[in-house]
Amino acid sequence: RPHARMSASKDDDEATAAGWTLVDWRNFHPMYTLQPVESTRKHQLKLWVDLVHAWAAEEKQWNLVLAECPVFENAEIARKLPRQGIEAVAGALVADGRAERVASGRVQLYPFRPAHLADRLYDFVTRNGMLDSVYTVFELHDESVASQDNPCRGVDIALLRKVLDILERDDKAEVFRGTTTQEDGVKFFAIS
Repeated sequence: RPHARMSASKDDDEATAAGWTLVDWRNFHPMYTLQPVESTRKHQLKLWVDLVHAWAAEEKQWNLVLAECPVFENAEIARKLPRQGIEAVAGALVADGRAERVASGRVQLYPFRPAHLADRLYDFVTRNGMLDSVYTVFELHDESVASQDNPCRGVDIALLRKVLDILERDDKAEVFRGTTTQEDGVKFFAIS
């Protein structure tokens, strides 16, 4: 069983109604048929969003071609979500705020909503006296350099770019673009 370890986090209370884990839901035959009743479909898509995110976190794969993602097929029960269902899941992933379509059939997933992570990073920067100084993106991101409590330590670079864009848009930072991501810099500003 390739994804037997996949389980819900404590934040996935809806997904684990009646004590079911995400693995239990993945083994539930009706999950692979797009449900016609709107309220049932909404719940089904929420479960698929949780399943895709759990799978991505376990596999450390955040940029996916959804049609090729193995989470949509369960050989043990001989079930596969059809293309229409996968498209519905893609829409639900984007609507959830932790994904965006980046190319035809490709989705960039984020383990956190970018706006939430931007708030956490700005709080971290403020608490640690990092305002009005320039830091490289490498210093904020790389696990060998960034402090353990830095919320952006080790996150996907695409997510970090989104976070910095949000902070820049909110006038909390200025991003200096280099020729590579490693050369990018950022200066954080105090806001009143």
